[in-house]
Amino acid sequence: MLKKKFINIFKQRKRQPTGFTLIEVLTSTAIGGIIISALVYFMWQMLETNQEEFALAQTQVEMDEALSYIKNELEEAVYVYEGECLTGRGQAGDQNYCYGLTKWINFPTNVTPVLAFWKIDKLPYRENPTTAQNLPSPDDCNNNDDCLNTLLNRSSYTLVVYSLSTENPNNIWNKNLARITRYELRQFDPDDLARAVSSNPQRITQGWADPTTNGRSFASWPLASDGSVPSSRPQFRDVVLVDLVDSGSPPSPACPNGYSLTPPNALNFYFYACVEPYSLGNSQEVIVYLRGNAIERAGGQDIRNSPSYKPLVQTRVKTRAVFQRKPSSIK
Repeated sequence: MLKKKFINIFKQRKRQPTGFTLIEVLTSTAIGGIIISALVYFMWQMLETNQEEFALAQTQVEMDEALSYIKNELEEAVYVYEGECLTGRGQAGDQNYCYGLTKWINFPTNVTPVLAFWKIDKLPYRENPTTAQNLPSPDDCNNNDDCLNTLLNRSSYTLVVYSLSTENPNNIWNKNLARITRYELRQFDPDDLARAVSSNPQRITQGWADPTTNGRSFASWPLASDGSVPSSRPQFRDVVLVDLVDSGSPPSPACPNGYSLTPPNALNFYFYACVEPYSLGNSQEVIVYLRGNAIERAGGQDIRNSPSYKPLVQTRVKTRAVFQRKPSSIK
């Protein structure tokens, strides 16, 4: 009897449906969806944070490297232009007269010169070892004094200008931010150095003139004492040093007492400098400021529009050139 009752109970249980109910399935699906959504959101936040930190670190490195490049070159400068000298100051003959680089070099409208200086370049230039840069022999000079002096000095003056480019018509670089570009005006073409030196001055680079001859000075360059300038203006060809320079309306920059702000209208610039005025026999001090912008590289979201994603770097440089430097007295 007991055995028969147990068999009946087993058969009844066996006929009962197995599996989950619809409510159980929907509940499990909802809970699983919430968990998966939370995990996906967490992973997305992790990837986004990693992208932001990488963009910030990369931008910081690029700003540091750009400023280090400028600093190394500034240390070789023999003369650094004050801000007002970029556009011109005073009248010829005045003590503080500057001719103005923008009057002689045709800077494009989207390029604003910020930092300009003269340095002494050694000859041959040797920037590209695969390019022929041999100097001529004394016999090739044909008793040309300029050629012989160049072979003796093995150096020449080069004008270097760092500018801020704020437009990008070709969409090669980031169109919403600015770039620092570098322009140089050398005496000779490095790709044809031997012939250029031996035929001096017929093959001097267009628009170049020695800033220490014919009554010229660095400030009055390219104007000679008789009021003449070279027969043709230089060709403007710059190269980009660094991209992602911040732009907008920064706080009004301030320089130490006695220093000149360059450019003088740097109210909308995050790349500017403070230049100590030049005095005969003394080195100049230059303070350079540069601020990058990692927002575009990080994705351009509003949450990143904060100072923490705009690294600011600066450097203080003392020129080391010995041109017309007075030796210190021994006591």
